[in-house]
Amino acid sequence: MFQINQFIQNFKAKYYLTYSVQVDLHWRQTIYSNALGRKQMNLNTNVLTQQYEETGILGEVAFQVLTGLPADLRLGVRDPYDFKVAGLEIDIKSTQTQNHLSIKHNRLYTKNNYYYVLCKVDLQTFCCDFLGWISGDKVNYNIDQSYQYKDIGVHKSKLNPMESLYNILKGRNTLNGTGKWK
Repeated sequence: MFQINQFIQNFKAKYYLTYSVQVDLHWRQTIYSNALGRKQMNLNTNVLTQQYEETGILGEVAFQVLTGLPADLRLGVRDPYDFKVAGLEIDIKSTQTQNHLSIKHNRLYTKNNYYYVLCKVDLQTFCCDFLGWISGDKVNYNIDQSYQYKDIGVHKSKLNPMESLYNILKGRNTLNGTGKWK
């Protein structure tokens, strides 16, 4: 019985939560130069590599491609969110390998209008999979206690489907027709 439940959970996570976006390679230079600039400015003292920053910026650009909302790639701006639209603050959490949304303890905002979106990126192909989202006020109820890193971890199976985020953004008339979501 456990194997059947696990299969159903994995099936839901893969087919209901994931939304794939291919970022055009013309973004490559923008992503690389912004990542280098962020690393040099030491905006995040925990950054060890430029690749860390590239991963995050690629996720932000992919969300722009998905929604049509403009990514704020200005250097020196340190808002806690990546996108602010119609009363919502959206923070894209990008990873190359994890199946968890990872949030630093000092970056947890427990507001119901603060959304964390998990994006798995491939820096070689620029293909990005959006695995789901969760509002800040729900994070503490969905923490994966087995997560082995010092940050807060929420497994992708606990995230809301991307389609529900689409419905929220569409309902607030924020989709401008330039992204994949119309």
